[in-house]
Amino acid sequence: LGLFRKPGLKSRIQHLREMVESDPDGFTYEGQSAFDVADMVKQYFRDLPEPLFTSKLCETFLHIYQYFPKDQQLLAAQAAILLLPDENREALRTLLFFLRDVVSCVDQNQMTPTNVAVCLEVETTEQQKGFSKISRKKNSLNNFR
Repeated sequence: LGLFRKPGLKSRIQHLREMVESDPDGFTYEGQSAFDVADMVKQYFRDLPEPLFTSKLCETFLHIYQYFPKDQQLLAAQAAILLLPDENREALRTLLFFLRDVVSCVDQNQMTPTNVAVCLEVETTEQQKGFSKISRKKNSLNNFR
């Protein structure tokens, strides 16, 4: 199983989270289970009061990839990212650097870019807060086909 697909142990994740929160700069991940750390990262984003990709902009990102020509999608997504609140942009930047490192070790962790996207999509979009407007729109469109 890939790194973000196998769950960590709940008690260890809670202990790990408490240790990180009590001393974020001095904490070392040395000797920690990679699965516990990966699960803690997912839990962090799941527990945010507002998804990383805010409800207001989630549909914008979806439309970029549905309606924009492929050669304009990256530029449009970069422009939309600028509309995110500063905290969200900084968290996204940190997450993307982390995920770049995860994907670079695909031989050890089985996490391709696609696997990472599938595993973290719910934690970073409004879908984490229940049945989203985007999902409802997709499902209602599918019902007419």
